[in-house]
Amino acid sequence: MQLIDKKGKLFGLINLIDLIVVVLILFLIFGICFKISQKSALMGQQTTVRSIEMDLFIKKVMLPFTKGFQEGDIIKDSITGIILGTVKGVRVEPHKEAVVDSQGNLVNADVPERYNVILTLEGEAECGSGGIKIRGLEILSGNLHIVQSNKSKAEAVMLDIRY
Repeated sequence: MQLIDKKGKLFGLINLIDLIVVVLILFLIFGICFKISQKSALMGQQTTVRSIEMDLFIKKVMLPFTKGFQEGDIIKDSITGIILGTVKGVRVEPHKEAVVDSQGNLVNADVPERYNVILTLEGEAECGSGGIKIRGLEILSGNLHIVQSNKSKAEAVMLDIRY
């Protein structure tokens, strides 16, 4: 018995082109069912809009830059343009690095003319089982954001999120 006979039928039962069409239709039906089930799973997630506080850490900047972010400034993600929140507080601390002292001990010493800035932002986010998001931008501790106000732009690490 031949695989494809003289009439083009597979094992003498079904035409090869008909088989391909049937398989494509089955894949299409499966794809539609999968897409519908994914949408219903996403719709089942409960999200609530909450007021949140976030701490952003900007390290090793010069003194003039520390004045670039002030209370009341609106901070947005520079890449996406999404507003993260309003500055509620600004802490400026001397930047420290590990150095070896004269006795050979490792100590944290202030770096001259370098400072760390911690911005406390207040904003609104969607909090749910899918995480914390501000207009679709996922907010996680440890994430790196390029943030900007109307005066300054900096690379900052998300330290803490409270809600």
